[in-house]
Amino acid sequence: MILRKIVGRDIHEAMARVATEIGPDALILETRHEAGQTIIIAKRPDVGLPTMNRRTHAQRRERFVRSYKDGYRPLAEQMRDFGLSDFLIETLYKAVKGLGPWLLDKDCPYLGSIVKKVLAGLIPVKRAEDGKIVVLVGTTGVGKTTTLAKLAARDSLERGLSTAVITLDTFRVAAVEQLRTFTDMMGLPLRVVFTPRDMKQALAEFRHADKIFIDTTGRSPNDKSSIVAINGYLQDLDAELHLCVAAGSRRRDLELILKSYGCMKPQHIVMTKWDETTMPGETLSALIENNLVLSYITNGQRVPEDITCANAASLAELALEAA
Repeated sequence: MILRKIVGRDIHEAMARVATEIGPDALILETRHEAGQTIIIAKRPDVGLPTMNRRTHAQRRERFVRSYKDGYRPLAEQMRDFGLSDFLIETLYKAVKGLGPWLLDKDCPYLGSIVKKVLAGLIPVKRAEDGKIVVLVGTTGVGKTTTLAKLAARDSLERGLSTAVITLDTFRVAAVEQLRTFTDMMGLPLRVVFTPRDMKQALAEFRHADKIFIDTTGRSPNDKSSIVAINGYLQDLDAELHLCVAAGSRRRDLELILKSYGCMKPQHIVMTKWDETTMPGETLSALIENNLVLSYITNGQRVPEDITCANAASLAELALEAA
């Protein structure tokens, strides 16, 4: 048995290289994210083993459940109900099949736990770097301000760090008042900036703070000029930049958001409003397939309780919870 190590910038590129270099019926033995890349260990199928036929995307969707062995079907159905993409579900199927076709049998007691481990290995999760400056960006109404309040409260009240807040959001009605209510309750200083020069002055004023949180104006992903203007405030900042996306986003909308905000080069993704959707897997799939790193998940309005550090094992457990 000759194993091949295939490396790609994301799971799509890695899977495409597997199909090109080994073949469309390659058996995937391991998948993982490492140093910002997707790594797949695969081999050619053994003689006599059943292989999966090459299918177009439309055919693959039509034969989604029928194409899988009995043991995997209920897991596939559960993951699809959760919102995981057909591409990701089939990738997991090939990975388990590569480990041993017998694992897909209906009575195999290990199948569920193995699928969870493989899925967890595909989810890029990393705790935020704890940098001095933290910036939240995203579309209108995605929950940036509430998320900022949760993070600031955690650092100020729970960790005892000196914390300051800056906001650029002078566009949305009552945005400053909302944030001022949070900061007054926590006893934190707040500065409102209108120009890049104001930003430099506010950062200089808070230079002795342990943490500085910056809230930004929410903009439609179609309003690219405004997104570029916001990015102008953030140039040359040594900051953690978190892009907030709603857990219930539709795939096509999310792809547009990721493309439009890509000019800011966010290092982390925050999935917000987890409690407001029954299919968070659609957003999770897009993040996995674009190799984007999850930092936090928010699941309610309470400050600071309703936020948690993203955990790959927990997310995989939720995706297969019913099964």
